[in-house]
Amino acid sequence: MNTKSTYALLWSYCANKLFIKRSKCEFGVNALKFLGHVIPDKDITMDPDKLKAILEWPEPAGTPAQCKTQLKGFLGLAFQPLHGGSLC
Repeated sequence: MNTKSTYALLWSYCANKLFIKRSKCEFGVNALKFLGHVIPDKDITMDPDKLKAILEWPEPAGTPAQCKTQLKGFLGLAFQPLHGGSLC
């Protein structure tokens, strides 16, 4: 998106009393992280930090209840992008 169209988009947000959070905006970047993925100009890849955390996650241990809790934590990390998420 070029500067002119970005300005027009932001102006239309303002005119319609819509707001964006400055801390969540990035302009002039070649890639951005979004829901556990890295989105560059061409291909979408998994965020390397998230992939490392998944690969290094310890196996569940302890009682069945503890294993269930640990498994829920892992699944929450591993499949978070599939559930969508709030953009605001």
